[in-house]
Amino acid sequence: MNKGDTPPRSIQDEEEYLQEEADIKEVEEELEDGEIEIEWDGSEAELVPDEDAEEFEDNFAGIKLSYVLKEDEIYDALRSSKSYKSAQKRLIAESIISCIMSGVFFAMFAIQMNWLTLIFAILCLILAAVIWPAAWYNIKKNAKRLTSGEEVQMEIYPSLIEMGKAEQKWVIPLDGTVKCRKTNHLFVLQTDSTHITILPMRCIEPSVLPDVEAIILSGTIQAA
Repeated sequence: MNKGDTPPRSIQDEEEYLQEEADIKEVEEELEDGEIEIEWDGSEAELVPDEDAEEFEDNFAGIKLSYVLKEDEIYDALRSSKSYKSAQKRLIAESIISCIMSGVFFAMFAIQMNWLTLIFAILCLILAAVIWPAAWYNIKKNAKRLTSGEEVQMEIYPSLIEMGKAEQKWVIPLDGTVKCRKTNHLFVLQTDSTHITILPMRCIEPSVLPDVEAIILSGTIQAA
């Protein structure tokens, strides 16, 4: 091989490259067809050098984004989380049980005319009625608490995402070990069992949105 020639790609690298190209094309088609509607907030993406890039790779492979999360975005991310979905199933079960118990107590009251059973029936109905508002309020309260107003800085590379500034930087690997949930306007990365990273699509310049989406989705596990 002569000096300056590009080393051949491995089969795995070639497959990943083709998959990423297919993902980019699919997103571009969805944007053109209007299937994805994102209201861009005017934030501009900045290309940053990839210091870990090999000699034959493009040195400007990173995309730098800066944004401030809104309360409704955090709320939507929390609602899409696995823990919320599990809690939602539990709430449905509790609501059904409360309604059934209320019906049983009403039937007992009709037979026995015992005012205590009527009280229990009413209490069960009240419990079924307040379960969902209480759950909604809890999520809203957590979203408000987590809305700090601080600027989030993110640098997206083909193999990882760097978060934070200078000595406070930390890394999210894009090696298939992190889960990602995509909503209509958010990427929600589940970095571990208790932490999520939220990337709003509004802060991604439309010209680089297909590339960002392809990089994230090809490097993560798609969560239900």
